[in-house]
Amino acid sequence: GLTRQRALDLKGKAALRFYCFMLNKGVENVTLYAVNHHGDFGLSLVTEAFLQHIEETGDYPAEDRIESLTSPALRYTRSLTRVMRRGFDPKLTTLRAIKVLSIEDSHDHFQFEGDGTQANPNLLNRDVVAILPYQVHADRFAIACYVMTRDLTRDLPPEAYRITLAGVDQTRARVRLFDPVSDTDVPVGVHGGDADTITLELSLIDTPRLLIIDES
Repeated sequence: GLTRQRALDLKGKAALRFYCFMLNKGVENVTLYAVNHHGDFGLSLVTEAFLQHIEETGDYPAEDRIESLTSPALRYTRSLTRVMRRGFDPKLTTLRAIKVLSIEDSHDHFQFEGDGTQANPNLLNRDVVAILPYQVHADRFAIACYVMTRDLTRDLPPEAYRITLAGVDQTRARVRLFDPVSDTDVPVGVHGGDADTITLELSLIDTPRLLIIDES
C-alpha cells in the first residue's frame, strides 16, 4: 500500500512538474494552496509533523530546513528556485530562443505499446521528453528536463539521452545538470556543437532536473 513517505514524495514530484511545465507554457502564476488537506496522504503541502510542531509549541520552527518537518514538495521547490534564480536579470531585454533539434537514445524504452503498425507505434520515452527553457539573463539559461511519464506513481529509473539544442554557443558554454530531489549535480557530458548548437549527453528521470547553460 501507499506509505506516508511515498505519498509525500509523489506530491513533491507532482509539484515540480506543475511548476516547470505550466510556467514555461505561459501561465503567469501557479499556486498550490492546500496547506492542510487530509494530512500527508492528502493534498497538504506541509507535513503533519510540521503542523503538530506548531500546535505543540506555538512557534514556527527556528530552522525550516529540518527534513523531518519539511515536506518534499517544499524542499524540492526551494532547491529548484535557488539554483534557477542565480544571476537572474529582472530587466532582461535581450531575448534568445532555444530550439530542440534532436532527442536520441539507445534503449527505445516506451510508455505504452502500439499495435505494431506505422499508424499506431509505441509511445517512446524520447517522444515525451520535456525540455522547458527559462532565460535567466542574456547569457544564461535554466532548462527543466524530464520524461513526461503517464503514471506518476511509477518512478522512472535514470535514462540516458543525447540532446542537441540550437541557440547555444558550445564554444563558450559551461554546463551543469542539477537534481532538486537530491539537491546535487548529476553528470552531464558535452559531445560537440558549434557557435549555435550544442549536443549533450544527460541522464533524465520523471522528475524535472535543471540543465544550466552559462555562456557568460
